Amino acid sequence: MAVKKEDEEMRSAMAWRVLVTILVGVGWLGFIGWWLFFQAPGYSLYQNVGVFFLSLLVPGGVMSVMWAWWGIRHGWEWEECCREYKK
Repeated sequence: MAVKKEDEEMRSAMAWRVLVTILVGVGWLGFIGWWLFFQAPGYSLYQNVGVFFLSLLVPGGVMSVMWAWWGIRHGWEWEECCREYKK
């Protein structure tokens, strides 16, 4: 069974996005662990909460842009399926 070029491109596009999502998640957990054990004692509770929320914004923004771009490019492929589901 031959794989269509479009299917292979879509898998490739999905694969690197999944890999980046996993790496960003692991990197975020590593940063939070490093912050809590080595940096947090020198800051107040409010500053630590601020760093925590800021640390959510950066990876969240990266992943949102990355996956939104994929959704914009490939959303039309689901259009027919969604129309049938709504009926």
